[in-house]
Amino acid sequence: MVVQTFCKEDRPLDTRVLIHGAPRSGTSILTDLLRVDPHSYISHETGLYTKILVSGSVPSFLHHLNSLDEMGRLGEDRLLGNIQTVQKICRDYSDPVTLVRLLEREMYQDRTVFGDKMPDGLSPSQAALISKYFPFKLIHIHRDARDSASSMVERGIEGSFGAATTRWLRATNATMRTVDLQIVPSLSLPFRDLVEHPGRTAHVLSMFLNVDVQSVETNMDHLLKVDKAHLDRGKGLTMSNTVKDTMRRLGYDLPR
Repeated sequence: MVVQTFCKEDRPLDTRVLIHGAPRSGTSILTDLLRVDPHSYISHETGLYTKILVSGSVPSFLHHLNSLDEMGRLGEDRLLGNIQTVQKICRDYSDPVTLVRLLEREMYQDRTVFGDKMPDGLSPSQAALISKYFPFKLIHIHRDARDSASSMVERGIEGSFGAATTRWLRATNATMRTVDLQIVPSLSLPFRDLVEHPGRTAHVLSMFLNVDVQSVETNMDHLLKVDKAHLDRGKGLTMSNTVKDTMRRLGYDLPR
């Protein structure tokens, strides 16, 4: 079931969105789906808001970007392709709020829907701090703990099922508290709904983020042609080879 909560105060026309969820819960798939709209751009795990505003550490933010660059992952975000420009902005400005505002302009340019996704939790205190300066909408995507933890172990994110389950619990509980307390306008999205009911989910996303429902629905239908009766535990999925390859690349375990 999709759960929505809304704050009382009005928000600007431009929509800043943060996508959070435990690792291997569907944050990457959701981000790719939203990117199909020409007016939206969600960056992959840059930590722009969490690392600069919450942690208060510009060096940590730059170290994180350098790590992504070394792994070849900044190429996924063309607006962050010029890491030298980002480094210069970080050197020239010390105030965190000013810094984030300038980096937003550099990263997202004229997009009307923009933000970042992080495979981690977002606590109420963290959300309150970010929204004080940068009003945003939160999408919490969540997946069954067993599936998420198993995928974390198989992908080498965690070394044991126990550690993976603990990480899932910590991330999920933190973000669910933020949604329940209505710190910011929030959408709680089960991974199961994303793949079982793409049309309905696309409509909910379009209403929540003011994006084109048709473009999101078309892209979702292409990526996730799933036989909903046999979704559980990756068995009996009816997908084209292209869709299967895409899902495997993102770390979801499908039968050959």
